[in-house]
Amino acid sequence: MDHVYVAAPPQKPLPAFGVDGRRGDKQQLRSRRTCCVLWHAPTVPANESFSLEPTAPWRPCNESRLQWEVEVCGEDFKKEMDHIKLQYWCNLTHFISEYYRFTQCTEVKSKMVHCYWPNPLVESYIIRIHKHFFSNCTNRQVVYVDPPDKTLTVLILVPVFLTLAMIALVVWCSKRSDILA
Repeated sequence: MDHVYVAAPPQKPLPAFGVDGRRGDKQQLRSRRTCCVLWHAPTVPANESFSLEPTAPWRPCNESRLQWEVEVCGEDFKKEMDHIKLQYWCNLTHFISEYYRFTQCTEVKSKMVHCYWPNPLVESYIIRIHKHFFSNCTNRQVVYVDPPDKTLTVLILVPVFLTLAMIALVVWCSKRSDILA
């Protein structure tokens, strides 16, 4: 296995000024520099990635425990939502902090039992929570209606006449420039 020696930079940057506050010359700065420490590190092939964080041994996702943990998060969310009036359940500003705590709880619990987040189990539970609390919060459909005929006629004819006026102005100016030239 090949090895590479990596130079570690100094812990904190060196000041460019001397002790007395004046700018030091190059020789003074060189004498104050600390020596770099060489670290011994194994090389990593170009097609592999590496992480600086220590890696724990891989563990499978414990879905049965995750189901129980997510239920605990849901029960806490239900208790918090009981304190919010029913009429405010469709207004996110009234329960955003409770919902944030619920999603954070599901994420932490997923990672605790070595599952990725979001995963299908957590997503299905979140959908059940949404159906329970927010099923009546559908957006009202906006029905678009054509404007009255007079308004529509004005909105169509004004750009048409402006376009014709601009074309006439360009033609007139181009003829005048031929006469003036």
